[in-house]
Amino acid sequence: MYQSILEEKGLRASYQRIKIYEMLHNSCNHPSAEDIYQHLSKDIPTLSRTTVYNTLNILLSHRLIKAITIENNEVRYDALLEEHGHFKCLLCGDITNFDVTFNVETITDISGCLVIEKDIFVKGICKNCMRRHDKKIQKYILYYGGYIMGHHDMNEGQCCEERFQMPLLGDDAPAFVANTTKGEIHFPADYKGKWVILFSHPADFTPVCTTEFMTFASMAEDFKKLNTELIGLSIDSVFSHIAWLRRIEDLEFNGMKNLKVNFPVIDDIRMDVAKKYGMVQPNQSNQQAVRAVFVIDPHGKIRTIIYYPMSLGRNFDELHRVIQALQTADKLGAAMPANWRPGDDVIVPPAPTTDIARQRVEKPEGMVCHDWFLCTKPSK
Repeated sequence: MYQSILEEKGLRASYQRIKIYEMLHNSCNHPSAEDIYQHLSKDIPTLSRTTVYNTLNILLSHRLIKAITIENNEVRYDALLEEHGHFKCLLCGDITNFDVTFNVETITDISGCLVIEKDIFVKGICKNCMRRHDKKIQKYILYYGGYIMGHHDMNEGQCCEERFQMPLLGDDAPAFVANTTKGEIHFPADYKGKWVILFSHPADFTPVCTTEFMTFASMAEDFKKLNTELIGLSIDSVFSHIAWLRRIEDLEFNGMKNLKVNFPVIDDIRMDVAKKYGMVQPNQSNQQAVRAVFVIDPHGKIRTIIYYPMSLGRNFDELHRVIQALQTADKLGAAMPANWRPGDDVIVPPAPTTDIARQRVEKPEGMVCHDWFLCTKPSK
């Protein structure tokens, strides 16, 4: 069958080409080029990666398969050409097809859904994993704003019921345009080359939030010296923000007074940004953001995520330490030990070979080795 399909398109139906096309038709997981090579090379020792890539390009050019771009620009391949969406399971990682019955042109910018021509790509839990796990796992995913297949209203283009996948460490920071107390910002484009602390608070004119903003305002210059910008957010209007920040200027708390909040505070009355970042958590409140902290590096990658309950104010010395530690780790290619402070020794990456492990124990150079897997060196 596969041979005749290839020949009808005027293609040479070599054994390797037939097996690649056959695998794409029979695979439920939408393999990548590397997946195809690893699977088929066991039975076809002469198969090369170049042959796989060339064959995939030929099949694509003759519209026998299509490419799916998913996270981190990873490309998978699909032999089903009818219009449909793709669904990635958060637990097992499998990618499956599902029917779409709406006009994708009505979907403009829905976080968590990747629109590629006529493809819709979403995340959630596949039916197999839902059968294997009890309802606790479903509650866990929903708590973090994930998608569960079957919970989509596809009729009006309302993909994913406005639930948003919480960004994870290493992800690109979700982009947004927002009105703030300092005007409109385009994030993260306006902050390219800078570290950013994006943080949310439950509401304006509340006691814990007031002490936090006073503390951040008092430390703003310390963060500036670390090339770090601050961005606040709550589900309040910009007018509420302005009134509250003006009132803060007249307050005194723990020796802090005459403070001006000069960093932008996002007007997120529609919860657009809060939902993208998983800042609204139903077990705490459906109408207020929790105390979330996202540290984002100069490349727009999320490097640290910290959540606090509404009743607990943040430790700002720790947030300052986090920035210092991340910058030191990037500069030295090292890790930070427990309770690390600037100036303390840093941890050298583990020995990758037995020879290096032996050398570190017998004749460590420029480092102190407590054992082969735990070595430190000065940070200065």
